[in-house]
Amino acid sequence: MIAVKLEPARIRDAAAIAALSKRLVEPGVAPAWTLSRVERAIRNPDCRVLIARINQDLVGFALLEFEDLGAHLNLLAVSPNQQRKGVGRQLMHALQAHALELGATRMTLECRASNTSALRFYDSLGYEQIRILPRYYEDHEEAVRLERSLQDSVTS
Repeated sequence: MIAVKLEPARIRDAAAIAALSKRLVEPGVAPAWTLSRVERAIRNPDCRVLIARINQDLVGFALLEFEDLGAHLNLLAVSPNQQRKGVGRQLMHALQAHALELGATRMTLECRASNTSALRFYDSLGYEQIRILPRYYEDHEEAVRLERSLQDSVTS
């Protein structure tokens, strides 16, 4: 794995996170994760927003929201030139460990059904497909809801 520094996002990182989300997570749809929404998440004590840096460059981020006994991954993105180098895996491991420390027993997320590489990535981390959500993305693309127990080892 590449040497990556993970750190909590700051308000000054919100614009870069929103831009990466628009480009990598939300292409072809009106962005739901606007600058103001990302800023609210960074300030929200029920969210954990992590960024990944290589040197000073923001190369990835993840946004997790806590709910009851679970956690929900709202966003995860890694710059294309850093994909498949372990950045996403490091972000996920850090979030899973944090969620487990806070008492979460499961973690969920949604992924575009057409994003087969992301689905393989989440499968490699132990996530199971639990439901198809028709017309999830602006009524024209379905999503797959995935879930994982956090009581298993967070290193898989």
